Amino acid sequence: MEMSIVRVMLNELPPRRAAAVQAGPVSVASFLLFPVYLYIIAGLGFFLSNADNHYGRIRMLPVAPTVAAVLFLAPLAVFVLFADALRKPSLSSIGRVIRGNLMVIVPFLFIVGCSLFGSLFPEAYWGEDGKYIYIISYDFCIFLLAMLLPMIRFVRERFVVMTLCGLAALLYSVGLDVIVPNSFSGEELRAAGFPGNSNWGALTVVALCASTLRYQPNKYRLFDGVVLALSGLAVFATLSRSGMVNYMLLVLLYVLQTFVLHEGSMRKGITLLVTGSVVVLAFLFVVPYILSNTEMFARSNAADRIFGFLSGKVVDDGSSGERLKAAHHALRLIQEAPLLGHGTGFTRTMGVPPHNLYLQQWVNNGLAGLLSYLALLLSALVIFARRKMPQGVGLICAVAVGSMFSHNVLEQRYFLILLGALCTISLSLPHAAAHTPHNGQARYR
Repeated sequence: MEMSIVRVMLNELPPRRAAAVQAGPVSVASFLLFPVYLYIIAGLGFFLSNADNHYGRIRMLPVAPTVAAVLFLAPLAVFVLFADALRKPSLSSIGRVIRGNLMVIVPFLFIVGCSLFGSLFPEAYWGEDGKYIYIISYDFCIFLLAMLLPMIRFVRERFVVMTLCGLAALLYSVGLDVIVPNSFSGEELRAAGFPGNSNWGALTVVALCASTLRYQPNKYRLFDGVVLALSGLAVFATLSRSGMVNYMLLVLLYVLQTFVLHEGSMRKGITLLVTGSVVVLAFLFVVPYILSNTEMFARSNAADRIFGFLSGKVVDDGSSGERLKAAHHALRLIQEAPLLGHGTGFTRTMGVPPHNLYLQQWVNNGLAGLLSYLALLLSALVIFARRKMPQGVGLICAVAVGSMFSHNVLEQRYFLILLGALCTISLSLPHAAAHTPHNGQARYR
């Protein structure tokens, strides 16, 4: 009734005046919501760039970074729950989001279950106040809360921009590490940025880059090229060989996804392949010479690491041999308890962890833990591919490769937030309708 009266009043006014009156509440609402929007942008930039890890490491956060992420997302989730409760039927949109993403939620729940079950084992690691016992449960909470985040239209429509802000902050921190060595890095004379570890920093750059690219060669060719170039420069600045491999695979994946998704002609496909090859070759041969003028490059063994990597030589500065020994140790531990594992957090007692998440899951939680993580990656890859969400495909591929060289990917806030948010955003795409329950009713407004 009230809305009818408003419509009648607007019809009685001149067109320009009616339009101004109708737009007035929207402008006021936007003004009132501006602090909320700023809170979202700043928070996502903070956690996606891994700045939370840096400030947590130097004890400038009042709580642990994982808890800080939960506290950041919780008020937004409460807002979404309240808004959806007012709909008819109540909480219908949240129900559709949960049902539409069960393929990813269920494997993650299995990972949590394996972690909690493994905590009952005698060899489970309860040190550091049980951090490594409870952290997977916290991570699942972050994932679920992030899944609700894109139900706010502002987030859903501008998530790529927010991811770009996180990537820009991370690139800045890596660049500062190059100019002023050890500004953030915990490793001597190796850039890492906010993550503090060069391999971790390289993986984060690749994952954020994969989630930021538009994969549309006509409209966003220049944008994607700039993002790829700056990200590649940062990856090479970390001197991370695993990061270089991951980055080159991302470039190849970008070329293939862009061509396949947009069903271009053979001529466009060849053009994209040639362009991608040129980009890779440019970084392989040009970037090392650019970095050679920096203090970090000149004072470290960077030249041996990069040029040895490019020429196919094994250049061991101690880290490769250490990782190989840790992997062999992990394989021996797996043989001792292949099915159930040794207990959650057991790898923390190894001295040197395996630097491989697949091995870590198997050592800690047995075959079930490993298969649960593989199922999480595979199910996420399937739904992103079905819904034609190239950012999600790129993220999962980057993380799958990165998990071979890092043991803490599953604990990283940037991955959990990106995974949860992109799962929900992909539901709003036209291609999602045919691959979701209830006759494609998973889309929401």
